[in-house]
Amino acid sequence: MNRAAALAIAALLAGCDWANATFLNSIPLDGERTDDMYVYLAYDGLAPSTVKEAMARGAFAGGDWKSSKWITDFPGSSDTSWSRILRAERMKGYEYAYYDPKRDQLVNAGIPGLLKHILPVFTEVLNFEPDYQRAWDYRSHGYSHNFEVYSDTWVSLGESLDDLFFQLDGHAQTSNAFIGYFMEGDVLGHTGAPEDCTRLLLRLESRIEEFKQAHPKRKFHFTIFSDHGFDYTPMPGSHFLDYGAELPKVGITVVDNLAGTQASEGVFAVPILHARLMYLAIHTRKDQVAEVGLRASQLPSVDFSVGRLGPSRYAIWSDGQLSGTFDYSDGAYGLNGDFSRFGVPAGVSSISDQALFDLTRDGEYPDLFYRTRTALSDLAAEYPCDVLTSNKSGWQSRGWIPPPDADAMLNSGAHGGAHMKGIGAILTEERELPAAVRADAFLDLFPRAAQHLRDRGLKLRPTDPDADRPSR
Repeated sequence: MNRAAALAIAALLAGCDWANATFLNSIPLDGERTDDMYVYLAYDGLAPSTVKEAMARGAFAGGDWKSSKWITDFPGSSDTSWSRILRAERMKGYEYAYYDPKRDQLVNAGIPGLLKHILPVFTEVLNFEPDYQRAWDYRSHGYSHNFEVYSDTWVSLGESLDDLFFQLDGHAQTSNAFIGYFMEGDVLGHTGAPEDCTRLLLRLESRIEEFKQAHPKRKFHFTIFSDHGFDYTPMPGSHFLDYGAELPKVGITVVDNLAGTQASEGVFAVPILHARLMYLAIHTRKDQVAEVGLRASQLPSVDFSVGRLGPSRYAIWSDGQLSGTFDYSDGAYGLNGDFSRFGVPAGVSSISDQALFDLTRDGEYPDLFYRTRTALSDLAAEYPCDVLTSNKSGWQSRGWIPPPDADAMLNSGAHGGAHMKGIGAILTEERELPAAVRADAFLDLFPRAAQHLRDRGLKLRPTDPDADRPSR
């Protein structure tokens, strides 16, 4: 078949193809480009432990590959993390389900909100997806992808790898940058075991090397980066909790809206119950933030809770006690309390953002103070919550997903909390990396990716002024 005929057939097929597949630009025609190309693969749910194991088995052994501690956001949930990393338009909340304080009501609550995760884009009107999904040159192998990836992840993986590199081959003839999204890692992390996640990464690395060998005239620089990692602590079924039932155990009355509540009548909160995650977002009355944060930290499943007490004042509670408060202004923190369990020695009362990052980046709660204050700001969501809890390893909020058998022991991964086990990973051939870096700095580290997003028509939102401080 000649090239003109191939293009004509492709044009006819493109009318019924997946809306975001950019099918025409993916047709692999032989080209003569010899300039370098930069490929960015957004890998949903890649843990540092998976990268370490893959490297131990010989992957990413070439001299150009570098890795770094990739400190992803808290809460470590995909939609809000990708929105921040790519500086796309914010979501309303951290999940599809959220609380709208202007209307004083929950939106997308229950099963309908969960279903929006897997529904494809039918039309621009029937589009439930966050803005960051427009960033990808490749993200899906068809309308049924979101169903197939859960029903048979390994079959979906084969199709995704084939389609990803097929489209990269086509884009390579017309562009010098490409951004692809890879969903299977997150699904295997939740439903499989660490070994499954390692096998997946090894397959991806093998396909990268095969692709390079098939294109010897052009140098490709690959970067793999994730939105979060996984805590692979085994979880009994009894540890998948309904926080609508847990919060009343510490004297917090769960409501769907706050209108009409009186502080004299009790402590009230609107928890966001959505999917299985290791955090809980809570909205409450402004005069009850401290009380809700304190009481939520008393729950046996909660590691700690954080809350915003004022425009630039925050608090952390642990085990039913106030650990301390901190203020932030112009790149510096004022600390008041005992934050030793979070990596800050006693006696530290004033510290710069850079110094606090350096102090905590290798601890159990990397960069917690930056991650806390930005999570509770409008950088993370249009309607950020008032109190966030981070669960202990081995405990999850089950949201609206039915719990597993109480006696079952699940070895699959979880994410969402602030613990180091939940941070993501990055690998790149493009440049040297700092020893540790905030995921918010991705587009500062890789300006070619930023320009490619602009070329795709995305309007990049500003990020926190301190986002790239560790990489300056």
